[in-house]
Amino acid sequence: MKKIIFLLISTVLFFSFGCERDDICAETTITTPKLVIVFRDAEDPTKTKRVENFNAKAIGEEDFYFETPVNDTIVKLPLKTSMGNTNYQFIINSVENTDEDEEDTPAPNTDEINFIYTPVDVFVSRACGYKTEFLELDANLIGEQNNANWIDNINVQQPNNIVNEFTTHLYFYH
Repeated sequence: MKKIIFLLISTVLFFSFGCERDDICAETTITTPKLVIVFRDAEDPTKTKRVENFNAKAIGEEDFYFETPVNDTIVKLPLKTSMGNTNYQFIINSVENTDEDEEDTPAPNTDEINFIYTPVDVFVSRACGYKTEFLELDANLIGEQNNANWIDNINVQQPNNIVNEFTTHLYFYH
């Protein structure tokens, strides 16, 4: 009888110590960062400049990134984690005006930018898995005929690694 009680207690203790705590990824855990872009005035590069009715669309995707165009000085966009580049179309004046005064409405203008980087998977934890960091970022503006680009210049911040969303990665001057 003592052997059965000892065996039972040993089994219970074995399974009690063999259990692990539940792994839950906290919402505050930093995951794969987005690309942070700040828009600045080309005539006065020290000042931010709002973009009117801005939207973005990754080449090969059907939907725009923002449900409705934004009017802001900063945007955050995801990059593809499975390859070393992402092409985006950046559109200003992407909302067509339905008012009678359509003559004053600027036409949409689309610029294409090719982002090149090295994706690196970084282990976060068992609960959260991996996140991807983007190293050696470069951005190339695809030139249009007659200098029709609305983006005048792009400045990639150094170091050119995207490891979080707390810093600006690019400045677009327009």
